[in-house]
Amino acid sequence: MRAVVLHGGGHLAAADVPRPAAGPGELLLRLRGCGLCGSDIAKLADPGARVPAVLGHEVVGDVVEAGDGVRGFGVGDRVVAAHHVPCGACHYCWRGSESMCRAFKESNLDPGGFAEFVRVPAGNVRAATFRVPDHLTDEEASFVEPLACCLRAVERARVQPGDTALPRCLPTRRRSRARRQAGAAPIT
Repeated sequence: MRAVVLHGGGHLAAADVPRPAAGPGELLLRLRGCGLCGSDIAKLADPGARVPAVLGHEVVGDVVEAGDGVRGFGVGDRVVAAHHVPCGACHYCWRGSESMCRAFKESNLDPGGFAEFVRVPAGNVRAATFRVPDHLTDEEASFVEPLACCLRAVERARVQPGDTALPRCLPTRRRSRARRQAGAAPIT
């Protein structure tokens, strides 16, 4: 299959890479699209980035294989899948710092979202894969992960009615909606 591979020094190139297969509890997706995250851009500029690497994690795709034991998803389903999943039981998870969890750091989509196909590990399938409603476009669906990050930030900031907030993590219309729903006043 084809993928866009980071070779270091900001150099990206299309390459042939092995196509993954779905193991027990896993899904294989044929990607429809993948968003470009700020963390991907940072890796392009980072001379210490691990290479070669297939970047991308804001994925939307169609299930083409479902491993033994997969429940709730079947071939042909259009889904989004998160790239990291915390264990929910460690010190960091109990304190609300899931991104520090070892399981979170070790769970990844294989090889990455800038490929034709991606394998979704079993833990990600169980906890962080969702069917996409028909009314959402692929582009809109690719914003599920960034939107979740923004909503988590609003929750962690404990924005209350009457607070003033300037969220910068969403397009303008969505920022305004998130701010209004939290009850915060805009900065003028």
